[in-house]
Amino acid sequence: VADRLKKVVRQEDTVARMGGDEFVIVVPNLTKEDEIVDRAQKVLEVLAPIYRIQNHELYITCSIGISVFPDDGQEIDTLLKHSDLAMYRAKERGRNTFQFFAQSMNTLAVERMVIEKNMRKAMGGTEFQLYYQPKVCLRSGKVVGMEALLRWDNPELGFVNPQKSIPIAEETRLIIQIGHWIIESACQQIKRLEKINPDINIAVNLSVIQFNSPDLVSEIKGVIRDTGIDPQKLQVEVTESILIQDSTLAINILKNLNDLGIKICIDDFGTGYSSLSYLKNMPIDYLKVDQSFIRDLTDPTNEAITRAVVALAQSLGMKTIAEGVETIEQKSFLETIDCDEGQGYLFSKPLEAHRAEELLLKGLQVT
Repeated sequence: VADRLKKVVRQEDTVARMGGDEFVIVVPNLTKEDEIVDRAQKVLEVLAPIYRIQNHELYITCSIGISVFPDDGQEIDTLLKHSDLAMYRAKERGRNTFQFFAQSMNTLAVERMVIEKNMRKAMGGTEFQLYYQPKVCLRSGKVVGMEALLRWDNPELGFVNPQKSIPIAEETRLIIQIGHWIIESACQQIKRLEKINPDINIAVNLSVIQFNSPDLVSEIKGVIRDTGIDPQKLQVEVTESILIQDSTLAINILKNLNDLGIKICIDDFGTGYSSLSYLKNMPIDYLKVDQSFIRDLTDPTNEAITRAVVALAQSLGMKTIAEGVETIEQKSFLETIDCDEGQGYLFSKPLEAHRAEELLLKGLQVT
């Protein structure tokens, strides 16, 4: 990374590694915003190509925060703090982008600090809950599975939006402890639900931090052993971007999970990197069509992509799940292209554990 950065800096610029995966570039004598933007774009471009290390092909993402002297601070510590805040905003925007500092980010920094403080206090308590959103077989109309979704009800903050809490959990690595609790709770719920429907499965989402944890497979194996569930009733959902970062490592992890009997689902399929080569090398059972395509199937492009994903999955012996199904029209279209399962508010919103059990007992009616 440092070698690539050196290619886009001038002699008067300074590049320094701050620790871990963070670098600082000090760029003097740039006075116009478009000059700064041009420099940031060059950094993104030089870091984008594949990294080949031994026999591994690695992709990395880059998030750039920019602070400008003297508007954003006159002391180096202030400028570094403000560029750091801007960098986190760039990460929230989806990475591989840059963000200028704005004073409003100080408010966001305080909010982040409060969330992190309360999250640490909540560990091991009862504030975290799992809600379960049903997945429905589009042929039979029956509930065949559920996705476990984290909800956090804090006495001070109320219900905290997962889009705010999950990134903080990942940055602080609390997601590993939270993720273990999610897997444990989901397996306990499988044990309860199989008394109602022995074929039901539950899917849990794995973050990149959790997926790359060296203890992931052994921890899941231990939970399966302790709860006594059939491992085929547990699904794990991972995004394309996680698999692409280090495909060799990802293949090894997925094969170890597959050896346990766990089903693998690629979440938000179609929104990540365009390379499909990993599909033939990884033990994948499901492709989950992202809701951004399902939301507007009247758009010819979205319809074509959805058709293509379903056809691709069928040709590879995989099943498909469409998320974000909200209308009868969407459901009907998905049925005509032989999509296997649907998930969304047309069928049910995410439910508390006891209500998910009630739904299985009563059955699901979609009109």
